[in-house]
Amino acid sequence: MTDITQTEHYQHDMQIERDPAAREKLWFFSFADGALPPGSQFLGGLYIRAKSLSGAIRASHVRGLNPGGEVQFIELPPAAAAMVTEEWIGRLLTREELAAHDAAMESSPS
Repeated sequence: MTDITQTEHYQHDMQIERDPAAREKLWFFSFADGALPPGSQFLGGLYIRAKSLSGAIRASHVRGLNPGGEVQFIELPPAAAAMVTEEWIGRLLTREELAAHDAAMESSPS
């Protein structure tokens, strides 16, 4: 595997974003701020559609859905993405909403 710079990765992602044939993916971001007091460090979760990670990050900022802090992310595999309904996508979710979503996903038939 070839190591690429952050700039090269971003440029590659932007090529993907401009490619009309590239498919959108579903990403999940979890935001936290370790400098806040315990119990208030979680800032929210976000499901967002984009063709690349850089596109998802940019979209979260443009749409005002990135509260700052640190972020962990994952590209959802297609089977998991199919379980996330539109009502959960494109908005910053609270801890309670994410717990309700997890419970709904666990109780739904596979």
